[in-house]
Amino acid sequence: MNQTSHYHRYDYRVLSAGIDSLYLVLSIVLKKNKLKDLLLDLNVQFSRASSLHEPQEFKLSCKKYKDPLIMKLKHHGNANYQYLLKSPDYLVMISTNQDSKYNVYIQIRSMTLWTLGYKNAVEIILNYLSSYAYPSITKQVSRSDLCADLEIPEEDWLALKDDSIVCPTSKITLHKNKSTGEVETISAGKGRIRISIYDKVREIKEHSDKKWMFEVWGVKEPRPGYRIIRVEFRIRSDGLKSFGINSLDEFYEAVDALWTYLTNNWFKIL
Repeated sequence: MNQTSHYHRYDYRVLSAGIDSLYLVLSIVLKKNKLKDLLLDLNVQFSRASSLHEPQEFKLSCKKYKDPLIMKLKHHGNANYQYLLKSPDYLVMISTNQDSKYNVYIQIRSMTLWTLGYKNAVEIILNYLSSYAYPSITKQVSRSDLCADLEIPEEDWLALKDDSIVCPTSKITLHKNKSTGEVETISAGKGRIRISIYDKVREIKEHSDKKWMFEVWGVKEPRPGYRIIRVEFRIRSDGLKSFGINSLDEFYEAVDALWTYLTNNWFKIL
């Protein structure tokens, strides 16, 4: 799916469309000449982070790039992952295994996906990790959030009711403001596939503070009498597998078809 901008259809405008969240799971085998040094660096910095109870700087190098990827190694892991590293663009978790095999979990930040494009954002982190691993990296998508942001008349948003929405596989839920009775979020589905529809500007002001989305949209604020509404599909790995998507490459090939199916067959607003 390519990002779109200002496509006019009646009095609706699609301000943006793309991938807002992307989570990957990799299975890698580290190169023998890199293994010892990498583990030593990780263990030294992890011990330091643990004793000080504060993150320590950790650098990933790659010959393709002039600068290293500078991350912060946390003093604790997460679930089955021993090492947890964070940067403004990525979250990377690494679990040790046997025979130099490692599982790596990657979350790419929302702003990075919108700024670089999802393929470029993936390529960069894979290039850094490939400097330490053999080429035979198994790459799977653990979760992806496909979304579009539409500027629509406020009266249309306020007039939405559950009987105007069709989702053959799931019950529609309208979450309303207790004080005003106004619909704040429309949701359907759970587990494998879930959709959320909500006022993105309100969400930015009250929760996420993602003010940079206005640059993505190319507007400073909605037009008078309009709302910017986010339509967001969250698809987990089992949902992707139900479409026959078992690898990152298959995901790349299927993104447009996924969007078409979800908006034409899985969910409709009448």
